[in-house]
Amino acid sequence: MGGFAIGTTEFVAMGLLPQLAADLLPEVAARSTEAANAQAGTLISAYALGVVVGAPTIAAASARAPRRKLLLWLLLAFTLGPSSARSSRASASWSSPASSRACRTAPTSASRRSSPRS
Repeated sequence: MGGFAIGTTEFVAMGLLPQLAADLLPEVAARSTEAANAQAGTLISAYALGVVVGAPTIAAASARAPRRKLLLWLLLAFTLGPSSARSSRASASWSSPASSRACRTAPTSASRRSSPRS
């Protein structure tokens, strides 16, 4: 399920890239849509980097944490990421929602590692 969520999020973002570029970078899009699309494409890269670094790190760090408490903390982190990005239009804040999505995949990774194999 975690793999499906990761893949779906990346493919949806790729499909919406022209709209994201026009909305987030109107001055760049007015000069060149290709340049705006390329610059906005860093959102997908930031998301992938967040998953590659964040998910295994969170899974390893929280392997012994109680599941319910872990889920609540990850939901809080997942909520704060997009909320903080909404308050700023700076490009550095774009990566905040992308990297916080790693919180979605960490519980899946942790549960796979801790479940007994048959």
